[in-house]
Amino acid sequence: MNPSARRLKPESIAARYIRENFQPDDHVAMVLIHREKQTVLQRSPVAVEEAASARYQDWLQEMNKAGADVFISMNAIRADATGRTKADVAEIRHVYLDFDQGGREIVDRLLERADLPKPNYILESSPGRHQVVWKVQHFDVPGAEELLRGLARDTGADPAVTDAARILRLPDFRNWKYAEPHFVTVERVVRGIAREP
Repeated sequence: MNPSARRLKPESIAARYIRENFQPDDHVAMVLIHREKQTVLQRSPVAVEEAASARYQDWLQEMNKAGADVFISMNAIRADATGRTKADVAEIRHVYLDFDQGGREIVDRLLERADLPKPNYILESSPGRHQVVWKVQHFDVPGAEELLRGLARDTGADPAVTDAARILRLPDFRNWKYAEPHFVTVERVVRGIAREP
């Protein structure tokens, strides 16, 4: 191997997460919230390949190091979208739950349930707080939101996190919401699309 050959930087966890959760021709909304500066930067639509690119990920890391929280839409956004509303959702790719109480124990109880398919991902968004994500297909916005509301009621998840245009934290970035920043981690539970048990 030529010692002067440029080594390729390994793909980041965040980039892999984006590629695993969306189709290559999808678009997403990327939102950066800087609480100290009281600013919100929304970029929508962003092509998935761009959002997962090393250049874009480097930019997100720089923004995060400067104090911005990094979020991504969990469903694909129309390529011609001008915002991030339900009307801008092109395709339902995920359903999700947000647990602000109960710690890992409530997530473990969810994983033990025989009446629910195992989720694809569990993110620890801050200490004791988790986001649980299922990859899905063949949902429309009303059907996805009805399922989200029912799941939130049934599991004790946050009932406010039930809209199809929702953004969730992107793993591999710091959460600056609390006095002590927390590194958002992700655990893959199963691969593929969630199916009924």
